[in-house]
Amino acid sequence: MTNKIKISSRALHDVEKIRDWYDERSYQAGRKFLDKLNSFLTKLAERPHQYRKVNKEVRRCLMNTFPYIIYFSDNDVITILRVRHSKQKPLKRYK
Repeated sequence: MTNKIKISSRALHDVEKIRDWYDERSYQAGRKFLDKLNSFLTKLAERPHQYRKVNKEVRRCLMNTFPYIIYFSDNDVITILRVRHSKQKPLKRYK
C-alpha cells in the first residue's frame, strides 16, 4: 500500500533552494535532483517505517544519489518536514 505524501512549506522552500543551487551550476543537475527526489519519495511512501526514528514523531532517511536527509512524520499522511544537506548542523526542531 502506498501512503499519501504531503510536503510542508518549509520542506518545499528547502527543495527550491537546493534546486536553485544546482540550477546555477547546470540546468540538468537541478532537473536530475528533482527527478531523484520524486523517485525517492515514491519509495518512501511504500515503506516509511523502514527509516530510523529521530524522535517520537519524526523519522529521517538519506537520499542515496544526493547528500540530503529527508525528515518526515508518518502519521495518517506522510509529511515531509525538511530536506537538509547531510553536512549541515543537525536540527533540534523539525517544524
